[in-house]
Amino acid sequence: MVFKFRFQQLLDISLFEEDEIKNRLTAKNAQIAEITAKINKYEEDYERNIAERAEEMSKGHFEKFQMYEPYLNVILKSKLFFENELEVQERQKQKIMTELLEKQKTRKTYEILRERDFENFRKEMFKREQKVLDEFGKKSILTLDDE
Repeated sequence: MVFKFRFQQLLDISLFEEDEIKNRLTAKNAQIAEITAKINKYEEDYERNIAERAEEMSKGHFEKFQMYEPYLNVILKSKLFFENELEVQERQKQKIMTELLEKQKTRKTYEILRERDFENFRKEMFKREQKVLDEFGKKSILTLDDE
């Protein structure tokens, strides 16, 4: 007799769903990394342009100095936009992680059920085997008594 877990299809579905959520989490982490890289780029641009602006001012190039202000504002606004976007993506990541934890709990529940069912199956097989051996032993004793 072969062990067959009665909820195997549900366990398989649970594993599939868990893998799908892990894929979504990986994609979300990639988006977060991309946004973080953009924020870092804007921070570097801002710092570099602040230094250039100070250099232009020290050289007495006030026309170029005035051109930096609107550009620095654009950089700051862009950075702020991506920081807000990062917060949104982080919240979405948290939701995905919560969903993943729920799916993992479900999967673990099915795995525990499978282990229990297998243990019960193993005990039942042992009892059957013991019964067959006992019957074989009784027949052997009866045939020895007849001789």
